[in-house]
Amino acid sequence: MMCKTLLLAAIVVVAVTAKPSLVKYSDEPAFCKTLDCPTFNKTGEGKGYEIRAYSPAKWVSTTILNLNYDEAVEQGFEYLFKYISGDNVPGIKVDMTAPVTTRVIPAPGPACENNFTVSFFVPFIHQDNPPQPSNPEVSITSLPAFEAYVRVFPGRAKQDDWIKNAELLKESLQNTTAEYDKTFYYTAGYDSPFTIFERHNEIWFFKSSS
Repeated sequence: MMCKTLLLAAIVVVAVTAKPSLVKYSDEPAFCKTLDCPTFNKTGEGKGYEIRAYSPAKWVSTTILNLNYDEAVEQGFEYLFKYISGDNVPGIKVDMTAPVTTRVIPAPGPACENNFTVSFFVPFIHQDNPPQPSNPEVSITSLPAFEAYVRVFPGRAKQDDWIKNAELLKESLQNTTAEYDKTFYYTAGYDSPFTIFERHNEIWFFKSSS
């Protein structure tokens, strides 16, 4: 397990230091750390959260069923890193992006597997025509425009940290008029495992469609 963890950490470091795409947006947030990341506008804020409006975009994704968040994300990341390393139909390398998101659909009971969809944002240069995956477990997904309530928190996040901050965001929204989809939430991590300071993590609750 230690060897596997060190290998994954080394892979992530190579990925986040990869050369960024040629097509960039000038207003990229600092926490994207020069990598392509999905564009959004901040439309509001509240105590402990902000509201963002995201543009439609394509992502490369894989869905993992597992009881444990950390294990699911590790497996999903490996599939997606192979995709950007050339495990795609044209056999080309694709730039790393940020964040690594995971859509979490909690299981109905403690003994049931949760549904985790791990995703990389497709670089701007490939948004119109993403390389198709070779692995049948990986797919290109189109996420339409959406609004989200976003909680930001620091540190090296593990399963319990994500759950805790999802609960804190839920508490922040309880006494407001906010309406959001309670069947799932997203985690978003922006940093390499070797980043020690100023780590940036987010929880997203999708605003309910009106």
